[in-house]
Amino acid sequence: MAEIDLEFDAMVRANAALYRALLAIGEAIAGAAGQSNARSQCLQQIIDEPRTVAAISVRQGTTRQSVQRVADLLVADGLAAYADNPRHRRAQLLTLTDQGREALRLMHGKHQDWVRRAAAHLSGADLPELTRQLTALKAAIEEVGV
Repeated sequence: MAEIDLEFDAMVRANAALYRALLAIGEAIAGAAGQSNARSQCLQQIIDEPRTVAAISVRQGTTRQSVQRVADLLVADGLAAYADNPRHRRAQLLTLTDQGREALRLMHGKHQDWVRRAAAHLSGADLPELTRQLTALKAAIEEVGV
């Protein structure tokens, strides 16, 4: 294996570890409001406006069925509600309830606190350059595919 191959493999492994760490942080932040990361992400999709389950799935890059399962749980727990959709008779809109808005407010506060604490450890990092490189890496990986 060439040196660049080994370096690339090491970078992929480091990014996978970062991804797992960020997922764990997301779960902990959502857990502070009694939610899961999946439920939090679904609620975040309807904070500004009601959306159909299909629209949420497109925005999240997940299957409609998985979003439907989470949406049904959110409705059952009173965090969201279904409303008639004037544009489509069968595709209801998922809307945020006051209870859902409160859960998001709690999670937002926990997230902001975590961002401040994490950023304090990165004062010497060139974050704009790192962001540019990660964006370029994502584009390259998507272009190559499997």
